Amino acid sequence: MSDERTRVEVRLGGHWRQVRAAMLLTVLLLLVQWPMRHAVQAGDPTCATPARLSLLVDTGLICAYVLAAWRAHGFVALVRPAGTAIRRRAFAGAALASVAACLDAVENVVLWQRFDARPTAATCPSLSVGWLTGAWWVLWIGALLLAGTALVTTRYGSLRRPQPTGTQPTGTQRAGGQPTAVQPTDGKVDADLTRHDRGRQIICCSGGGIRSAAFSLGALQALTDQGEYQRSSTVIGVSGGGYIAAAFHFLRRSLVDEGRASPGETPPYALGSPELARLRRHTHYLMPSLAVGARAIMSLLYGVVVNLVLIGILIRAVAWVLGWAIAETSVVRGLGSAGASTDFGRLPTWYWLGALGPLAIVVVLFLAEVLVDRFRVPPTWLRREGRALARLLLVPGIVSPLLLLGVPLVLVWANNLGPGAAGGHSGILGGLTDGVVGTASGVAGPQAANANAAVDSQFGFVTLAALGAAFIALARSAWKGIQTISAGVGPSLRRRILTWLRTHLVPWLGSALLVVGVLVVLLRWTAGYAASEEWRSRWWVAGVCAAMLVATRIFTDATRTSLHPYYRERLSVAYLVGRGHSEQEAERAYPTPLPYSRYAVSPDGGPQLVIVGSANAADADFIPPDRGCVPFVFDPELTGVAGDVTLPAEGLEPTAEYEVRADYHLRDVTLPGAVAISGAAFAPLTGRNNAGTRPMRLLFAVVNARLGVWLPNPYWGTTSPAAALAHRCGELAGRRRDEGRTGMLTRLVSATAYAASIADKPGAHQLFREAFGRASMYDRRLYVTDGGHYDNLGLVEALRRRPARVVVIDASNDVEDSFAAVGSAIASARMDLGVDVNLDLRTLQRHGGQRIGRGWARGHATYPEGGTADILLVKAVLAGDLCWDLETYALEHPDFPRHTTGDQLYGEFDFEAYRALGETLTRDLLHQVEREHPRGVPAGNGPAAVPTPNWPTDDVPAVRPG
Repeated sequence: MSDERTRVEVRLGGHWRQVRAAMLLTVLLLLVQWPMRHAVQAGDPTCATPARLSLLVDTGLICAYVLAAWRAHGFVALVRPAGTAIRRRAFAGAALASVAACLDAVENVVLWQRFDARPTAATCPSLSVGWLTGAWWVLWIGALLLAGTALVTTRYGSLRRPQPTGTQPTGTQRAGGQPTAVQPTDGKVDADLTRHDRGRQIICCSGGGIRSAAFSLGALQALTDQGEYQRSSTVIGVSGGGYIAAAFHFLRRSLVDEGRASPGETPPYALGSPELARLRRHTHYLMPSLAVGARAIMSLLYGVVVNLVLIGILIRAVAWVLGWAIAETSVVRGLGSAGASTDFGRLPTWYWLGALGPLAIVVVLFLAEVLVDRFRVPPTWLRREGRALARLLLVPGIVSPLLLLGVPLVLVWANNLGPGAAGGHSGILGGLTDGVVGTASGVAGPQAANANAAVDSQFGFVTLAALGAAFIALARSAWKGIQTISAGVGPSLRRRILTWLRTHLVPWLGSALLVVGVLVVLLRWTAGYAASEEWRSRWWVAGVCAAMLVATRIFTDATRTSLHPYYRERLSVAYLVGRGHSEQEAERAYPTPLPYSRYAVSPDGGPQLVIVGSANAADADFIPPDRGCVPFVFDPELTGVAGDVTLPAEGLEPTAEYEVRADYHLRDVTLPGAVAISGAAFAPLTGRNNAGTRPMRLLFAVVNARLGVWLPNPYWGTTSPAAALAHRCGELAGRRRDEGRTGMLTRLVSATAYAASIADKPGAHQLFREAFGRASMYDRRLYVTDGGHYDNLGLVEALRRRPARVVVIDASNDVEDSFAAVGSAIASARMDLGVDVNLDLRTLQRHGGQRIGRGWARGHATYPEGGTADILLVKAVLAGDLCWDLETYALEHPDFPRHTTGDQLYGEFDFEAYRALGETLTRDLLHQVEREHPRGVPAGNGPAAVPTPNWPTDDVPAVRPG
């Protein structure tokens, strides 16, 4: 995409995708419902099952067409000014669709009572409810015409898109807080990230979990003693480096707020300080005790249960409809007894259309474009919309024949291989055949199943529990394999074989086992529905599924089912503390919000805190192949997407506004929240690491190995309707409280604001987007994970801000002598920023020989507009003459200083070894630089003539006021 395109165009594209998806879902449900209504209209007296089943489908259809209508109205409202005829027409269409939905729901209630499960009439009752049905048809057709013509006119008319001359940062507001259309204006968000750091010094703390936190702690202690931390303009934290960067910043800020930041005060986290002693007691921060570990397990299982509920509801719905279709068409005969067979010769037309229709449409769209191209260039609408429709129908085109044609064949095959036919089987095959035959014969055969078997057949408890345990074990093994390969494989043949199995076989085995498990449950349930009319009329099961679906939407969301809340709390308790000699004095109240816009700023002019994450997406319009993400920046002033020049402008929003948009109660974009998001290495989507984790994506999603968070897409600009309603109600409630009116109406308004803010959260169904890698820059929300999934050093973000000097603290666990994290950052800076980095690390390569002489390197970066920046990098390697405790630790721990990032439970000696190494190497760097330049090191001249402080001399005090 061109760099001239704005957030409005991205939002238009995203809105249109949502409209298209809602319309396709509406058509799909209509097609699913049609054969059921046809069976009722055929007049069979036993039509209660298809009639009620069609009413259940119609309930989903109501939601779909109302959603499509209002999404169409939203799309029109984006590009048509308020008060225009087309916009009024779109609103009228959406309103008529809503009224039609209400009548449709009332009609369904009447029809549900009419179609009793035990009919006594000689013929099937009618699906018509007199004037109610007629009124519904009139309103529905009117809504379709009004909304459809407005949508088509807007999409393909003369005014297609607003001119990209700039937009309001978060939409404009009328009096009363009513959101208006996103219209081109002359105002823009000042998204200049260089303003604060241009020509100054930035410190970068790399990712690497607690290993990087400890190493960066020692480096920051040395920089603080020399006054360099205080002189810096920004400290950038990535993943584990963000832990300690945030800890330093928060403690320093708390000392300033308390009036204790005097020259005589002990520097933050200095040796002997109470906060450092406390941090040493919390190096098992993820699981410090049995009670906390139990909470971690419960957090994991809570998400697993919700995930399995969602998957189970989807499988149940598919099995119910599929089982009815198989029974209605008699495509399978004799299920549950020996000698079952299929009969595809007498299938009705609708069955073949359902099986092959989606794939046929894909083929027809392709042929239409090819034939048109024979005579003229295909029009834009055919190429754009036709290909988009083909992409949407491709997966249904593959799945439909597998379900409608493949499942009957598998059912017959499994049935005929069952115990009664082949003497029984073991393993997965035995579970499949026994399950299919047992379920079918239990509900339709001569022998009834016992109570326990019936319950298990109905819900598949045993199967799901066994598969869940296997999934968790496989996920754990696969993650260990990834951590091992990232740290380098040792020379042992056994270790190499084990690593290969964990990284190549186990991930695919886990995903394959998941697919097999889903198929087993689907086949068992489908067999029951196909074999038994009683199963097909168990409407209480539909009620249970609907209740669970509503409960998951009301009582949880995609963030609360993940491990992010637990992870965020543990990081906050361990690292974000004040100065005190007891736990009570040091710890702050965790429920106290720490909005990022306020707490990432230094009140005394010291360095601000910037945390970097990665927004996962795979759109070819924005992102190169195999990258899978763009950088997502948490800055005190601006938050959002800050990528290369090919990304549309205005991907950043004012942080204070973004905090409210993300969560009305300021719970998501906070200091601990940003640190936890930047450290979300464990996720189904991992940016540039997707190539290694893609086989485990399904597995990680199901077992709730999810630390990432769905945040609002800054390109969408304005708030959602629910968030806007929450904002308006909150303002109204606040004014009433200020006026002393705290009665029932005020409480009602406050409750409405709270409910609207909860409704705006991403639903737990986002699990499916994570599992299938469907995150997109066009979506209303972005899936943000570990900053190391883009750049593990934070160097690219530092160079984006055009400083004159960058100090990089690198504790990445790359393969020895490869310095892959540095190489990736250098290439990314050149590709995305046009910045040429010259940093030679050959002096740090050991090549399996003796220890190197130093653990740091120096280079420079050249900006495309002119000017340079000095780069100083401290690397976690064994270098020079170290103190004896480090030498002893290195002898006892051959992996030091490259322990796997998967190990986050450090003992006191582990933590101290990395801290001491970081301090030693950084002090050596400062000492050598001081020897070479006694009067200070001239930093790079930067892109602007902003003077930068020289490196300190020996007479610089250890601590300076900010």
